[in-house]
Amino acid sequence: MPFTKLLSAFFSILLVCAIEVSFAQDRTITGKVTDSKDGSPVSGASVTAKGTRNGTSTKADGSFSLNVGSSVTTLVISSVGYDAQEVSIAGKSAVDVSFVANAGASLNEVVVTGYGTARKKT
Repeated sequence: MPFTKLLSAFFSILLVCAIEVSFAQDRTITGKVTDSKDGSPVSGASVTAKGTRNGTSTKADGSFSLNVGSSVTTLVISSVGYDAQEVSIAGKSAVDVSFVANAGASLNEVVVTGYGTARKKT
């Protein structure tokens, strides 16, 4: 009999865990990232769920769509030349972000691409 009670308790705990997991559904957050100066879309901005590795980039029109867990409440949005922003998504399914240009950082964020050939002399 004690084994039966232990087995019953184990399955009860397992059932509660299964119910809890089924309620922890992912949700989709959509939005658009624009420049605060002229309202133009910001393409290639990084959109990440804070505290996770889950992220995406904005499209050419500045729009994005990201699946996040129900426990995620903040998005981190960043792009070269703009100040990073943290946006609350608690109770929201869509967010629009207006980026402010960061003139001071643009000089430190240079990408150099080189092409050419080299020969090893004998």
